[in-house]
Amino acid sequence: MKRKLFPVYIDLIKTTMNHLAEENSRWLPDPKNNCGYCAGVGKETNHEAVEFVSSLLDIATAEFMESEEFLNLLKEHRLIKEESEEE
Repeated sequence: MKRKLFPVYIDLIKTTMNHLAEENSRWLPDPKNNCGYCAGVGKETNHEAVEFVSSLLDIATAEFMESEEFLNLLKEHRLIKEESEEE
């Protein structure tokens, strides 16, 4: 999984961050602005950055699970009944 999936994650995250940076988006976490808790415990990243990346991956997963490709995958592996099988 790490070998195949992580590069896809990294590409998605980098592409999204680059697009948002070009737009000067306020949605990108500020690397210089750790919240009081994160700064106080000496974390290298802040929780906002972690939540940002997590949200991107959640959105990607939700989009995939609503896609025709996902439905076809389930049908291909017989994880759901095809319409003709329901009768």
